[in-house]
Amino acid sequence: MAVIQVYSRPVLQNYKASLCSKALLFQICVFILTIIPPFFVAYKSYGFWMKVDTYSEQPHVLFKHHVVAVLNMQDGGYVAWSTFKDFNILQQDHLRIPLVKSREEDVNRDGKFDLLHFKVEMPVLDTENVQGFQLLLFFDYRLYKFSEFRMESMAYIQHSSPQAGAEYSTDGHLRLMQLQPLAHRGTDDRFNVRAVSISTRADAVTPSHPLLKHKRIL
Repeated sequence: MAVIQVYSRPVLQNYKASLCSKALLFQICVFILTIIPPFFVAYKSYGFWMKVDTYSEQPHVLFKHHVVAVLNMQDGGYVAWSTFKDFNILQQDHLRIPLVKSREEDVNRDGKFDLLHFKVEMPVLDTENVQGFQLLLFFDYRLYKFSEFRMESMAYIQHSSPQAGAEYSTDGHLRLMQLQPLAHRGTDDRFNVRAVSISTRADAVTPSHPLLKHKRIL
């Protein structure tokens, strides 16, 4: 014979405990474990199901006090100087010893240098007229946020003019031209090599860095 429900009544049960009971402590622990661990998982994983993402990081850039300077004269000659001993030996009569001043500045006091003030005074004869120059400055470039990335970077400053000059000043920015993906974690030192190498010719500096090896600098 079929049974028909003719009446129902829900039963509500309340369990109460004091503020110093184990039951209340257990409920607080369950609440914390429900909120805190998922938050840290989402924060450390930088989001779920992420396909493409970008980030910004200020690199730690230090001036290595390595310099190559070449002045081109109106008569086709040149004078040069560098902090590389082998380069100076190759210059022979073209070598001049300049006065060099440099100062790095941390503007916002975050432990990373923001500016480099660099000045070089090259002695020339009264009969020598300078029409152009090339200047190479070398830096130690580091990133830390994901992988520990380090490489030797270089600033290339060049100027030429049909008229002779006695002084030149400029401002510039160092920018990372990234052509290959960097490692996500660990140490990435693929490009931590000498940016240039000295050739057997007295007026040539050849790039040895893998990103610059197809270009001639001087």
